[in-house]
Amino acid sequence: MNEDISMLKEISDRLIAGTNLDFKRYLFSNIDWRNRFVCLKGAKGTGKTT
Repeated sequence: MNEDISMLKEISDRLIAGTNLDFKRYLFSNIDWRNRFVCLKGAKGTGKTT
């Protein structure tokens, strides 16, 4: 069991390391990230969780 968790952690770390984080949605700079709660309102399938 412990080996399975370790293997999943390694895979997760490898995938995260290979993810490009340069792309930001156009509203990203308009959000005050110091707020404790940020809500994005919009239609289903419009990329709110991207």
